[in-house]
Amino acid sequence: MRLPTPGGARYRLPILAGLTMVSIALAAWIGRGAGRWLVIERGIARCDLMVVPKGGAVERLSAAADLMSGGACGKVLMTGEPRADGTSHAGSFLAEIDPNKLVHASREANSTFEDAIIAREAVEREGYRSVLVLTSAYHTRRAAWAFDLVFASSGVAVGVIPVSEFYMDSNRWWAAPYGRRAVIGEYAKLLLYGFCLSALMCCATLGAGPLF
Repeated sequence: MRLPTPGGARYRLPILAGLTMVSIALAAWIGRGAGRWLVIERGIARCDLMVVPKGGAVERLSAAADLMSGGACGKVLMTGEPRADGTSHAGSFLAEIDPNKLVHASREANSTFEDAIIAREAVEREGYRSVLVLTSAYHTRRAAWAFDLVFASSGVAVGVIPVSEFYMDSNRWWAAPYGRRAVIGEYAKLLLYGFCLSALMCCATLGAGPLF
């Protein structure tokens, strides 16, 4: 029978502590990468229509008001819940935007794909040739995917601009409940998009009709 040596016990704790620190550092590095991967930015030469997806994120509305005040785009569409008077549910931020530059949503959007569909309807109705999607940083990759699919073959340029979140840091998203919900939720929705898109492509291949 092998007896434990005093030296082994003496070094075991520092080794375990070192491995724990390395594991924590690795998890943080992966975590930061997971948050950053969701964030993309794609500019366009000109902006006919700014689209602010529904979601209630104050940072989207605040940034839209600032950019529109500076003349960033010709018009702006907010895909929130329409009111009885036809305006979008954007609170006091609407007061900061020239009413002549507002394009009212035809209906309430319930998903990012529906945001894109409502935007394409407005583009086809008004003849815009470029769209800039202004949304929360963590939402940009999925928004770009949805808008690219909906605007495919339309000839309309689609740009995406990330807005810094008020309630989380994409580099430390796990540190706040809102960040954990947002980032984990985005990955779940991206997986769902991939599954649904695969099913739609399968149906189109089998002759069930066009994707959109």
